Amino acid sequence: MIYQLIKYAVSHNLVVEPGFEKESARWAIQLDNKGNYLGILELGDTSAQRNPGQFFERCPKLPSNIMQGGGKSHFLIESAEVVVLAGIEKKNATQQAKVMSKNTYYRDLLNEAGDAVPEMRLCAAVLENEETMQQIRNGLAEHNAKDTDKVTFAILGRTPTYLVEDELWYSWWREKRHSIIDDGEKKAKTTVSLQMRSFADGALTTAKPTHDKINGLYGVGGSSMGSSLISFDKEAFTSFGLEQSANAAMSVESEAAYRAALNTLISKSVRVAGTRIAYWFKEKIQDDDDPIPFLQEPPERQELAALAGIKSLLESLKQGQRPELANNIYYALTLAGNAGRVMVYDWIEGRFENLVENVVKWFDDLAIVDVATGDLLKPPRYENVITCVLPVRKPKQDYNDWIKPVSSFRITFWKSALTSCQIPRNAFEKAVILARNIIFKLNPKDKEYLSWLGHWRIEMALIKAYHIRKGDTFMQPYLNEDHPSAAYQCGRLMALLADLQYAALGDVGAGVIQRYYAAASTTPGLVLGRLVRLAQSHVGKLIKDNKNRAYWFDQQIATVHGKVKDFIPSTLSLSEQSLFALGYYQQKAKQ
Repeated sequence: MIYQLIKYAVSHNLVVEPGFEKESARWAIQLDNKGNYLGILELGDTSAQRNPGQFFERCPKLPSNIMQGGGKSHFLIESAEVVVLAGIEKKNATQQAKVMSKNTYYRDLLNEAGDAVPEMRLCAAVLENEETMQQIRNGLAEHNAKDTDKVTFAILGRTPTYLVEDELWYSWWREKRHSIIDDGEKKAKTTVSLQMRSFADGALTTAKPTHDKINGLYGVGGSSMGSSLISFDKEAFTSFGLEQSANAAMSVESEAAYRAALNTLISKSVRVAGTRIAYWFKEKIQDDDDPIPFLQEPPERQELAALAGIKSLLESLKQGQRPELANNIYYALTLAGNAGRVMVYDWIEGRFENLVENVVKWFDDLAIVDVATGDLLKPPRYENVITCVLPVRKPKQDYNDWIKPVSSFRITFWKSALTSCQIPRNAFEKAVILARNIIFKLNPKDKEYLSWLGHWRIEMALIKAYHIRKGDTFMQPYLNEDHPSAAYQCGRLMALLADLQYAALGDVGAGVIQRYYAAASTTPGLVLGRLVRLAQSHVGKLIKDNKNRAYWFDQQIATVHGKVKDFIPSTLSLSEQSLFALGYYQQKAKQ
């Protein structure tokens, strides 16, 4: 994994010298060329719900072990709390002293860098003026900026506008960083001087004592200050007395490369059920040829047309018409944070052609008729498939709390989509139980009717996919009147009996479904025979109003009952209950 990340960094020109990293800032403090404050500017995609701000390719960065010493700040891009003391009044005396110390350090860096870039001193002067500082804090507050949001400086009328993009401070920073690190290591006495085999490529190297943080996992359990992928601070992990990062020795260059790759990939990753899915390809591909985004969010064009495009790509690969893609490889990482740690839940790699084939199979297996319209249901988003086994999310319910129950199978689910392995059994079981309970809530008069109906559709698609991947060759998107399963036919019979009652009597409140579905789906032998006998009175009632409709129901019930014959099961297993549910659903869509 580390080796492939480093290769990605090299092939995408992400490898930069130590002390420089890609970083984002959410807000810019705007000044004129005389140092007058002009206002706050939001950077990045201002329409995004989670706007990360604007990314700058080469930003000054100090190692995390140096920052942990306290009293120091990063240069040019830092939190609003450190730069302008935003929210300091909410802290206690000890916390205020720490923030003030970092603010002083930040201002000192600006003044020192003024020898290289004179405008830096204008910024420092602004931060030494309490009245201007208050104006900046007010401006940030008006934009609902958080104290932890990153800010930087922009000087209007100069090129480049953002000081962080000016190359004139690079040489000064290299020297300053070396002096800071040398002082820190002398105090900490943690320098690893042994020549060791690199964990990344096997070459002899002097191990970098500590590795810096990985960003972008804050929304999935990570720390807002970043999380560590490689570190050893517990006795059980310090084999042979090797502490910090020595148990996975890497050079400074390798450490910078894998972090640059991971930070970039996370910034482009998709969020799924409390994790981040980061993926890439050995050889670059066109966006239109990438099948993975279609799993998460179908393209803007019509979903079915997009799926047809993926199928067309697969066909061209099989016919050898896209040789540039034939031997390509994909890599996928499933990540989350656990406070200050990066959690790697899964690593998948495989051939590009197999990936396309498996994505096509994922949607083919999930394809099912829409019970409301009788047409094929549009391809569901992956997020909706994995969360269909949960109750509908409440309006104010925290997302991370809502998706906790799926954590036990979310990795297997992702593998199922990318590698065509089996649908997780525990997810299938949850879907069967929840689908049975939803049927009693499907009242068009209920304000949550559409939400429950949407859940039910995708649950049926998931259950269908489960059976197909277990080898059921009779399962189709639409009703299969010749399906050999007695449980499936019993479900069909239940749907016909319920619709017959409605056609004959209208809305009677607690009808056949409300009173008998649960029992019929688990012990059909005890229920369906009696319901078929009762149905004769409904047929007699319907004949008076609609003779043709009455005869149609009578014929359909007789036909389905004939397929089951005298072998209505006395009890159904959970798997058979799911077939009962599919028979019921697809018969409802047919009528």
